[in-house]
Amino acid sequence: MSIAYKTYQPIDDTLLEEFLKQYPEMIFPKEATLFYKGQIPLTALILLEGEIVLKKNKQFYSLTPYTLLGANNLLQNKPCTFEAIVQPKTKVISIDKLSIKKILEQFPQIKNSIV
Repeated sequence: MSIAYKTYQPIDDTLLEEFLKQYPEMIFPKEATLFYKGQIPLTALILLEGEIVLKKNKQFYSLTPYTLLGANNLLQNKPCTFEAIVQPKTKVISIDKLSIKKILEQFPQIKNSIV
């Protein structure tokens, strides 16, 4: 499997600390599908540690830590154009739609970190 790396601006450390105070960490003990192609996410995720692989058109992309996944699809109520697969021992923060709206209003620079 060949993996291409796309670069997104990571979330600033100060903002990340704020998110960690407000939202609990989740750890995935084994590989799991987070979003299927065509699914509208129920929450957005911030990758803290580990790996999330996106599969789109037979291409694979590995996300870097501190990127925000699924926020655009969640906010716009649009289906994902990719499949997101979390690898074992990956840590994420899950954030609901209302909170994402508030976060983007408060910290518009985060838009550069959204996948």
